[in-house]
Amino acid sequence: MPEEQVQGYPQINSDLYALGMVMIQILTGIPPQNLRSISISQEWDWQRYIPPGLINLPLISIVDRMVQPLAQNRYPTAQAALDELETLRPQARRRDRLRYWTTKPFSRRRQTIEPAFAH
Repeated sequence: MPEEQVQGYPQINSDLYALGMVMIQILTGIPPQNLRSISISQEWDWQRYIPPGLINLPLISIVDRMVQPLAQNRYPTAQAALDELETLRPQARRRDRLRYWTTKPFSRRRQTIEPAFAH
């Protein structure tokens, strides 16, 4: 639980802290209460428990920011966190609309039908 919530002063981004902790448990398979925080900075030491190649560095950075001990170091809103996550989504290849719509109907496979009287 974030410190500000323990003290009775939850903020909007306190929920992002909780979401970040859930993400850490999903990614590592370890409940957050079984992880240690680095004593000097109070940041969570969780990255070393991620199986190699499971996630990329940008996602690790986003989750790290969500679970920052100080509320002012987290994303200010859920939308800000979502916007950051959206940057990780692969961009879909755009089709040339005119070319797609003018050639697609004609590119379907056509079957030849022989007239019944041809035999």
